[in-house]
Amino acid sequence: MLPRSPEIKIESINLRKNIFSFVAAIPRIIKIINEFEPDVINTHLFHANVVFRVLRIFHKMPVLISSAHNSNEGGVVRRFLYRATDSLCDVSTNVSLSAVRYFEKNRLVKNGAMRVMFNGIDEDAFYFDEAVRRRVRESFLFSDDDRVVLAVGRLHKAKDYPNLLRAFSLSKQKLGSMFLIIVGDGEEKEVIIDLAVELGISEAVIILGSRNDVPDLMNACDVFVLSSASEGFGLVLAEAMACKRVVVSTDCGGAREVMGETGFVVPPSNSAALATAICRALTVPERERSRMGELARDRVKNYYSMSASGDAWISLYDAAFKGKKIR
Repeated sequence: MLPRSPEIKIESINLRKNIFSFVAAIPRIIKIINEFEPDVINTHLFHANVVFRVLRIFHKMPVLISSAHNSNEGGVVRRFLYRATDSLCDVSTNVSLSAVRYFEKNRLVKNGAMRVMFNGIDEDAFYFDEAVRRRVRESFLFSDDDRVVLAVGRLHKAKDYPNLLRAFSLSKQKLGSMFLIIVGDGEEKEVIIDLAVELGISEAVIILGSRNDVPDLMNACDVFVLSSASEGFGLVLAEAMACKRVVVSTDCGGAREVMGETGFVVPPSNSAALATAICRALTVPERERSRMGELARDRVKNYYSMSASGDAWISLYDAAFKGKKIR
């Protein structure tokens, strides 16, 4: 995932998740700061956020922005460290309003101190193309009558793929010819494979592993599903929406915020409710499906495009650098 611009330089500090690695990395971090002389330092995710906050006690830094990407930062120790070091950053952000509310409710930040900064997607990379849809479906030997459900995400417990497989099984019993494509890899792969066999749907479940043609696969599907038990933002929903897909999601993290009124939202860990929503999404009349797709893409362009996200971040950096009141 290297940046496209050659002007962006990548420096690795090889930080591991232990105290010895942290101590060894300090000189490297200080050297980079001193040489680059940044106007703003923006750290992302728990370890980087806490490391740079603590380091700020001993080394002068410019504006420090700490960015979280989830509504769950882990156990008691992590929550304590986040709470104890919060005052050491100038601004803290998260990717959805629900995630911000979680941080406030658990007193990881003071009320009103954390900013919502939505993730952005490249809308030029994610768009609907009928020719691509036909080509990809033909490559899988799908017929025009085959209903295709797509899920994209690492094969991790938080994504709750067993919930999806059970819902897909119920949907298939009701609607007949259906296929489920899963894009991703991870430690839950064998669990998913075994459950598909147990449910008698293994021939209809296609696990592709990691792929670099996700936009094409989104074009090929009829419904995109996110079955997670927990999420931060749900960026993959916005990607599917940009491809004018009908989306179904569990009510986790920022999913409801991302989707607005453009899809179907159900409670987490409820396979029956998820199956009902999938069936509804697959049987939406074509005219309504087209309208939902247009509304979904318009929502992405207005709120979650790369330009909208970039403008928001530049505005935040500018205000923080000029010393305007952020928190």
